[in-house]
Amino acid sequence: MFRIKAEYSEQIEVKTSIERAREFFDNLRNIADLMPNIEGIKSEAGGIMRWMVRAEVPML
Repeated sequence: MFRIKAEYSEQIEVKTSIERAREFFDNLRNIADLMPNIEGIKSEAGGIMRWMVRAEVPML
């Protein structure tokens, strides 16, 4: 296992109410279930989110 530090700065547009969007994104399982190769997302102290991502890297 290795770590990659990354930052997500893209914007998305969602047609819904702010309440429903907050409800959806507050449940990290929703995000993990919809994105391919995301095995889990954990919230840590200080607002840090740890994403477990499966990646297949060929041996050369």
